Amino acid sequence: MPESVTLADGKAPNILLNQVLRLFEWDCQIPAMSERAKICHNPRLADVDTGTGTRYTQCLHRRSLLPPQQITTDQIAMFAPSLMGRLSFTHIAPSKPPFENPGRNHLGLFAERDAVLYVPSSLPKEGPVPLLVMFHGAGGFPEKVLPFLEEHAEREGFLILAPQSLYPTWDIVIGGSGPDLERLEQELTEVFSRYQIDTSHFGFAGFSDGGSYSLSMGITNGDLVSHVIVFSGGFMSVFMQEGMPKVFISHGLIDEQLPIETSGRKHADQLKAAGYDVNYVEFNEKHIIHPPIVKLAIDFFLDRPAAAAE
Repeated sequence: MPESVTLADGKAPNILLNQVLRLFEWDCQIPAMSERAKICHNPRLADVDTGTGTRYTQCLHRRSLLPPQQITTDQIAMFAPSLMGRLSFTHIAPSKPPFENPGRNHLGLFAERDAVLYVPSSLPKEGPVPLLVMFHGAGGFPEKVLPFLEEHAEREGFLILAPQSLYPTWDIVIGGSGPDLERLEQELTEVFSRYQIDTSHFGFAGFSDGGSYSLSMGITNGDLVSHVIVFSGGFMSVFMQEGMPKVFISHGLIDEQLPIETSGRKHADQLKAAGYDVNYVEFNEKHIIHPPIVKLAIDFFLDRPAAAAE
């Protein structure tokens, strides 16, 4: 993909909107399922074997309507904001009582794959509290990522919202913003209706595919979130930029799944060039959530001086 393009009206999209080159062009893998036609409306479907005994459906979307040289900035603006990953959610004042019990609470919004809100016993009874939204990796679920964060939430007194993707991974990995964005809207509304949130410490975080989701959604909705945390994310899909959230990106030097050169380092360089405040950390591990890095990320989220990574 070229580093930059000029649109038909002679304007150049900013450094992240250069991804307009693949506005309707995605490469993805999703588990084979009967509903796959609902996810991938493309005839170019082929089952492939990943070598793990699991059959996957490889969906190669090539639906670019026009080459970038024939797309104008006005045409970009015509797309529905939600298709670009924009949340319509707004910060609201609480109107419901908080959850009675500390610990993990299902929000009760969905019969299946419901989100979990972790409420620490140390949460202040009055005043605004920080909220960190943690997105799991592909094939994951809230209970898989919460253990990395709960001890920090208990010690520091902040909420953790752990959504669950409708399908085995997040919608933007499959083909674009859709059901997961809609569910996130409802989940955030529910949490904000129960707690007074400190909007200066309202962050998105995620690991692997969840890191990609956090990065993409956080930059797209930077007027809503204050901090974006990426643990070994693979890509950044951004077509609209709002606000300037602080960004923390970490990546393993020997990541065997998502090479650091084409993910962590590349994203940090792109965002720095675009003027973002980026805290970038490399560590000598594979594709994992590394506890010492989580500690650094929480310090970043709470705006504390960072210590050296282990």
